[in-house]
Amino acid sequence: MKFFGSIIILLSLVPLLADPPKVYLNKNTVLKGEPLELRIEIAGSDSNVSISKNVFSENGVTAEYLGVESNTTIVNMKVTQKKIIKFRIVSSKSGNLITPKIIFSVDQQAYTADAIAFTVKPEKFVPRQRQVDPLFDQFFSGNFPGFRERSYVNPNEDDIKIGFYTSRSKLYVGETIIASFSLYYRNLEQPNFERHEQEPLEFPFFTSELLPNVNVSFPPKASLNGQEYNIAPYNREVYALTPLKKGKYQLGVAKFSVEGNPLSYFSPVVKESLKKTVEVLDLPSPKPNDFSGEVGNYKVKLSIDTKNVTVGNPVFFSVQISGEGTGVLFKDPLREFCKDNSCKAEITYIDESKTKKFAKLKNGEYGFESENIFKYSLYPKEQGKISLGDIAVVFFNPDTAKYETSAVSFPEIEVSQAPLFSPKTIPTFSSINYKLWIIYLVVSGFVGFVFYLLRAEILNYAKTIIAKIPIQTSGIHPDITKLDKTIGNKKGALLKVFLQGKGLNRTKVEELVRLKSNSGNLKFSEIYQRSDSHQKEIILNLIKEIIKENKLI
Repeated sequence: MKFFGSIIILLSLVPLLADPPKVYLNKNTVLKGEPLELRIEIAGSDSNVSISKNVFSENGVTAEYLGVESNTTIVNMKVTQKKIIKFRIVSSKSGNLITPKIIFSVDQQAYTADAIAFTVKPEKFVPRQRQVDPLFDQFFSGNFPGFRERSYVNPNEDDIKIGFYTSRSKLYVGETIIASFSLYYRNLEQPNFERHEQEPLEFPFFTSELLPNVNVSFPPKASLNGQEYNIAPYNREVYALTPLKKGKYQLGVAKFSVEGNPLSYFSPVVKESLKKTVEVLDLPSPKPNDFSGEVGNYKVKLSIDTKNVTVGNPVFFSVQISGEGTGVLFKDPLREFCKDNSCKAEITYIDESKTKKFAKLKNGEYGFESENIFKYSLYPKEQGKISLGDIAVVFFNPDTAKYETSAVSFPEIEVSQAPLFSPKTIPTFSSINYKLWIIYLVVSGFVGFVFYLLRAEILNYAKTIIAKIPIQTSGIHPDITKLDKTIGNKKGALLKVFLQGKGLNRTKVEELVRLKSNSGNLKFSEIYQRSDSHQKEIILNLIKEIIKENKLI
């Protein structure tokens, strides 16, 4: 029991030991009055963070809660998501001090940020000053003493530059890259900068998509033309760019207004961004015949509701193409199937759905993941076995610089003839009880004679009873019942003309007409009752879509 108890205790500690919050100060040594900030980093962006109180004090040191921020950071195309809890550290004394313990919770799990040692020197902190701005000094004197320390900085031409960054400098036509602006500055505190949004930003021969809630991070310093600069990213605009044709292009031409901060001020200046040269390579030749132009890395999957069916009953299936890339150029992968009537079946395209999302890729870079789902119905024309072979898609993989194919085999479908009657045991001649059969015949003849004589009264009574019985529609969706009522006895070409006159989608009309004709023109409620659970779901969804989109009923 002690052994198992120890195991349970160890297992309960696993969540506590995995990815603990990181606690640190932005500086270890400060002057008296110099700003100091404590930060608590929590991995992930979906964590629920709460603070027990806004102020923590201990031994003359106070931590004041500033707030929580969430961001997605890309460093060398490596993506991390985190939340940061910020506190301002305030102390009226100097010397070797420690921060107070801070209690907080992440997803209802309590944590305590241990104390961190830091040093406050007795010298008074004075913001960096150069030439004093007399106008602001006079205007803000008296009631605004903080602005008396405002300094005016006159930056040189090379002290400020705007750069344009792309995740790759060489790529293929149709390949997506990430792009953003950044500020390079030196000999001054970090200034504020903003793009002139009234001037449209253009990327000739590229499609562009602005990505919301994405931040790009750079190393704090970089060398540019032999000079060392500090770097600040412009995270208000991060783009996904996809080239349309080969060539060399200069991207990122834009104008920015750059202005000093309150402690290191200079008048706004207009800076034009440095152009970034990008080389776009054409896709190799010759291109495969089935290549749709899609660049990325994809897999094909197939889902089918049944592999055994009777003649005249549909088989519903879907083809899914998913992977890394936008996936926007993929077309119906079965558009050339069964064109020569060699597969003993008719395939009808029903619908398709396409989705994509911005995500971290397997190679550590950031890009798009996509999923395309194509839906079909297959109607067997005769009994036997149906095999469609392989379903394949061709794409260009930029990681291998080759055309690749992903394929899935269509399963073999067994088609049988629909039985007219349920099989029953046929009695042998020796097993017949003749006396019992004679009694059955006499009774049946008598009942038939009585019914013949009283047929008018019996029919009238039956009509009265039936009229009083409520119609049971349990298990039948009301949309199906309403559709039967709307189309009445229409079938075949008449039904097709009627539905198309209502403005319905052509493929969905053909699907409804074919479904009705293959079932012997039964009502849709009867077809629904005779179908299995998966077929019921598809029939109901088809009718719901028609009613919702076209307001047929």
